[in-house]
Amino acid sequence: MNTDEAHSSPGLHAVAGPGLAEECATLGVCRTVMAKVTNAYDLPARRVIHTVGPKYAVKYHAAAENALSHCYRSCLELLIDNGLQRLLLLYFPRDKLEVEVAVAKLPADVGDENGETAIDERKIRIKPLPDVKRTL
Repeated sequence: MNTDEAHSSPGLHAVAGPGLAEECATLGVCRTVMAKVTNAYDLPARRVIHTVGPKYAVKYHAAAENALSHCYRSCLELLIDNGLQRLLLLYFPRDKLEVEVAVAKLPADVGDENGETAIDERKIRIKPLPDVKRTL
């Protein structure tokens, strides 16, 4: 991935091994809301889906939520396109400063003690697509 646009977490690469960093270098640009898939290398998975989340600013709260929603959608599309059946969402901060800034900017109602969304309207609900033949 182009480090001018976004760079992956050194922590993620340390766990996955050098193969992940080498493959990421071949992926090209990955802008906010885009997602790309790589092999998992030394991680306990077959694939890793990478996405670039939005930068959060209170002034642009709705835009950041919308962009984050598109990040999830891009990941789910790659999940389906690659025939994967399970998805585990993990956040790897790129550095300690990113952790400190993110924690300071998070609204108090962002999640419960388990990190789950505390507000029902913000929960992601995935429903099966309707069977078009049955509804006609």
